[in-house]
Amino acid sequence: MVPFNVRHVALLLCPTILLSGCGSFSDLGSATRTLNQRLQAQLQPSIAAGQVALSPQRDGAQVTLLDPALVPANGQGLSTSGRFVLDGMVEGLLDPSLLQIVVTDPAAPGGGQNDARVQAVTQYLKFAALAPALRPAAAPAAPPAGSAPPKGLTIAISLHCPDPLPASGMGYGAAHYPTCR
Repeated sequence: MVPFNVRHVALLLCPTILLSGCGSFSDLGSATRTLNQRLQAQLQPSIAAGQVALSPQRDGAQVTLLDPALVPANGQGLSTSGRFVLDGMVEGLLDPSLLQIVVTDPAAPGGGQNDARVQAVTQYLKFAALAPALRPAAAPAAPPAGSAPPKGLTIAISLHCPDPLPASGMGYGAAHYPTCR
């Protein structure tokens, strides 16, 4: 008998669940609206509790983890409530092949790419089968003089819509590849 582990089942089901969010969108605008609606629905309890902020962007969304208890700075990784919030975010995402995800901590030097909190969130997203969508952060822009850096860990989610592939003579066409069209 094969040993049964909940994490193994989650790893097997995660791509299927994520692909269920893939659909045919008329353009980047409708794909962005769908992404933001799904994230809003999944993160609503955390937004209402003041743990998370969701900001729609022109080409995606930005999720900010406001509550420091979600990802403690003590190097212990994600808290249980942090995993719950990220699970909701992952469930709200569209097809990972359409996404680029950047995790930063604007309050940390260099955007916090070597910060334990950023690494904990990045590792969790890799575990959730989102490794291909993760991108390194660009050098952060300096905040305007006299302003404080944004509070909270930031997860920027951008949609990148490939052009549909033309139909081939083999019966395969654009319908077999995720696009925003």
